[in-house]
Parts: sequence; structure tokens; C-alpha cells
Amino acid sequence: MNKIILIIQSLIITVLAITPICSGLEFNTRKPPLMKDLICLRYNDIGISDEAKAKAAVKLFKPLCSHIRTKHSFPNDLYVSSNLSKPLSSKEGNNTWLKYYRVWHENGFKTGAELDLSSNTVDILLNNGAAFWYGEEFARTYGPSGKHKSVDSIDFVFSNTLRNSLYLELFSNLSKGIRKGDPKLKILTNPVHCFDTNTKKAPKHPVSADDYKSINLYWKIPDLYDIINVKFEYYDFHGKPLEDKIFNPKEINSRVANLKQIIRWRDEFAKDKEIWVTKFGWHTERKKDIKADKGKDDGIPRVSQEQQAQFLVRTLLVFSSLGIDRAYIHHNDDSTVINKWDTCGITDGSSPKASYYAIAHLCKTLGNYRFKRILKAKENSYMAYEYIHGEDPEKLIWVVWCPLDDYKKKKKVTLSTEGGYRVLRAEKMPMEDLGNPDELNIKLEKTRVTVSASTTPVYIFMEKSNLEAEGKDANNPN
Repeated sequence: MNKIILIIQSLIITVLAITPICSGLEFNTRKPPLMKDLICLRYNDIGISDEAKAKAAVKLFKPLCSHIRTKHSFPNDLYVSSNLSKPLSSKEGNNTWLKYYRVWHENGFKTGAELDLSSNTVDILLNNGAAFWYGEEFARTYGPSGKHKSVDSIDFVFSNTLRNSLYLELFSNLSKGIRKGDPKLKILTNPVHCFDTNTKKAPKHPVSADDYKSINLYWKIPDLYDIINVKFEYYDFHGKPLEDKIFNPKEINSRVANLKQIIRWRDEFAKDKEIWVTKFGWHTERKKDIKADKGKDDGIPRVSQEQQAQFLVRTLLVFSSLGIDRAYIHHNDDSTVINKWDTCGITDGSSPKASYYAIAHLCKTLGNYRFKRILKAKENSYMAYEYIHGEDPEKLIWVVWCPLDDYKKKKKVTLSTEGGYRVLRAEKMPMEDLGNPDELNIKLEKTRVTVSASTTPVYIFMEKSNLEAEGKDANNPN
């Protein structure tokens, strides 16, 4: 019976996959998140034993987002509770996790924990109901309803050698314990894939640091998870912008293109579940004084700092059009990483890179807006998205950019301003100090606006006007 149901699921996904996705939310009636809720940070350089460092990080990233994720060490919890019979909070004075989470919580951040469960940890959790106990204690200690209100979501990072039956046993017991300890603590799946509708195989992945699971594993346990977890590694993008991967039919086997299948699976079989991208980013070029191991190229696709800024912002725009609920930018400060090839951070020595300013500007500009529709989209040419204010529908912002990574080419894009809206101003995404973003000269006509688009997004600010109803030119009221 279960095989028959899975076959039916496969057929439905195959049919849905034929529908183009670049028209945004045509297949999805869910309300997109506000941009400030979509923008999140995956930050591993947490300085767990340094409260001053955590406070400095809070101050640095406050202009960017209010959601953060970090790895949470299971062995550290065992140290806090020396055996599996005492609550985790029994030694609060020694619990550096609580000190760290408290700093972020008190400053308005919602924190997610990636519970790091190695193969040795699995053996411990399999003993005498330990997984259920730990899940319950974790939720009571760190959950949003508990004494400390430290963590709002959790996912489990298991060894990639764990077979599906054992994984489901541990996932189910941990989740049941969490549900008992704090039902408000959101549970994520493992990073998932959805088989390719042409080959019926999962997308290829050269290295599996974590165990990417088939999304169909969770079909039978809808009450034990809240969030569908999607994660991208640097090799998923190959040093290219996301648009090049997700809208290119030749990339059907890539994990990026596979995101479309996951969204459709959710819309068909798990309508109440959110989708979070818990990791994405691009590595920038290394400093000249940092050489690859043994003098060889490490093979990691790299982009310039300017490209990193462009790609991150444009990817967040695309995610907003697809109905992704949260997207976590992978960040480690470039100067502090153990592996010197890891240069995907948005700061270097706590000094902002171009991407930091670009994301801060995106949050400041579109933070209270949500995706409304795609105004125009020409393949391999330009994109134009419309965003509407979350509380004031008379305020709109259009974002225009060229998806191809070609600095020399610019496109003249003409958009209709009919509907009683008038253009206030236009500005270009900054890559340095946010004080004075570059305002752009745009061509205004009675019901049209023309802007020069490039790989750097342009923001056009609009507001409702009654002049058009009076037969006057809204863009030139005088």
C-alpha cells in the first residue's frame, strides 16, 4: 500500500515539475515572509566561552537580521549534566551555551541550534531511551517556553553513514522528547533532497558532510517536524549566481534546481510546513598572503567580494519569490577560520566586506516589505520584482537587476507605472558605507519608468498617488 502511495506521489511531482517556476508564486498561495524575516545568518564563530565576543557580534550583525543559527555540541551538554539522569540546567553556572544564547536573546535575536551528533553520540542516544530524555531536557532547558527562552528551532546533524531505519528511530525519539519538553520549539528535518523527475535519482553531491535525506522519509511522520531543511554547499553553485542554476533547464540534476521539486512536494503533501534554507554562500578570493595547501589550488570556486555581495542579495530576492521562509547566509569571519580556504564570511577581522553593506542595505530598504509579483523577467537578460509594504499597501519598491555575471553589459528596462503609483527615487545597492547610497537618474514618462540595469540591483521607490485619477501625470505632477 505504501509503495502505491509513493508511486502516486512520484507521478504528481513529475507533472508539477513541468510547470515553470520563474513566475514566482503561481503554484503557491502562501504569503511570502517579510524580507527582515527571510534574511538570517548561520554563524559558527560563536566565541562560546567569550561573552564579550558574543556582545560584539550582536552589535555587528544587528543591522542585518534577527535570526541566527549555530552548531550546538552534544558532548558539551553531557559535560554540563555529567550523566543522563540529571537535567541539563542542573549546573547553569557552567553552561556556557546558556550564557551565549542569553546575549543574543536579550538583544532581540531568535537563535537556532544545529545539534552536532557524531557516530559516538549515536551509541549514547540509543541506550535506554536516552534520545527521548535528551530531547525533552534540551527543550525544557533551551526552548522558547522554558526558563531561559534561548532557542526557537533545532535540527540534528547525524553521521552520513547512518542508515535510514536507525536515523528515523533516533529522529522520532528526539522529536517526541522535544514535543513533550516544549511544543513551541520548532524541529527541522535533516537537509533533504527530492529525486529528479527525469532520472528518478537524487541529485549528485560530490561530498556529503551531512546526510542528505529523501524528503519522502518524512511523509509518514508529519507531527514530528515543523520545517523542511534545505542546505547548499559551495560546490552547488560552482562560483555562479543562483539564477544561472535555478532557471537553467540544463541544471536539472543540480541540488539548486532540485529546490523546485522540494517546494512542489511541500505544496502538495505538507502545506503547513515552512521551508528554510539553512546554509548558502560563496567563497571570495583569498588574500595574497594565504596560499593553498602545499602550494596547490584547492579547487574551490571563488568570486570577487563585489560578486559575493551581488550574489547574496540577488539570491535572497529569488528565495523571496519562491516562498522560502528563512534563508541563512553561511558566515565565518575570514580571519578566524581554522581552514584558511574558508572565505565565505561577510566580515574579515570584524571589518565589513562589501556583502555586509549590501545585506544591511537590503534589510534597511526591504525589511518591512514582502514579495508581491514578478513585473518582468527576460531569460538571460533582466529581472524585475515588486515588493509591497507589510502594513501599508500604498508603498511599493521595485528591484531590477541583470542575472548574468557580466559587468560590462547593462540593460535598459522599461516598466509600466500604471495603477496610480508614482516614482519617488531610485538608488543602487551599496557595497560600502550605508550613509549615502548612490541615487540614480531614471527616465520618467507618464506611465513608464526606464532604468539602466546591471548585475548590481537597483531599488525604485514608489507610493500611491491620486493624481492619475485626476488626469494628471503621477510621475510629473507639476
